Amino acid sequence: VIKHTATTAWNSVYGKVLCKAPYTYHWRFKIKAFSIHFMFGVAKGSDNYPVINSHLGGSGDHYGYYAAHGSAKTAYVYHTGAKGELGMQRFNKAGCVLDMYLDLKDYKLTFKTGGQDT
Repeated sequence: VIKHTATTAWNSVYGKVLCKAPYTYHWRFKIKAFSIHFMFGVAKGSDNYPVINSHLGGSGDHYGYYAAHGSAKTAYVYHTGAKGELGMQRFNKAGCVLDMYLDLKDYKLTFKTGGQDT
């Protein structure tokens, strides 16, 4: 369980999982208490983790889903430029679930909110 207590600032938690082709990896995140500024994603380990002092979309080969991008109704996907609702109506309160899939056969990072594609 990761607790995000700030209401107007970032809290960051990083995990390290060595992912290799051609496998697919899956992570599930469940909101216990909703707040603005959630980001979920992956970064290349060989970049020496420059995002530790910044945010995931700052530079390099980092890809992510920035949920509640300034409001509970807007999301942003880093490195695609997609911005809009993007599943936020299914990921905006306690109990909501985000699934993140990293497919290293087809080199895709995808997200689902409430079991539906974002």
